[in-house]
Amino acid sequence: MADEQLSERTQLIEVQPFKAGDPALTAFLEAFTRWCPLQRDSDLCEDTGLRKALIYRTNGITRNLMDVLTRLASYAIRSAEERITYSLWREYFSRAEYE
Repeated sequence: MADEQLSERTQLIEVQPFKAGDPALTAFLEAFTRWCPLQRDSDLCEDTGLRKALIYRTNGITRNLMDVLTRLASYAIRSAEERITYSLWREYFSRAEYE
């Protein structure tokens, strides 16, 4: 930010964190489920408790959401569940060695 050219050519914007009932969060989760290679449909868009848990854990910040969702997807594949559910969430975060 010490470079004058950089500061003249950029515009800082604040990206607001997601809220559990936010339609933008639902759109984000729908896009994630289309991108994610799970074989079964996840409960990300339908389960309000799961969305609230995601927001609580990540503070609604997109980068944190992606980290948690990819870890959950990986665990869903390894556990053969092949979908992200609230019970999978509880199982994953109750393990002592999760990262």
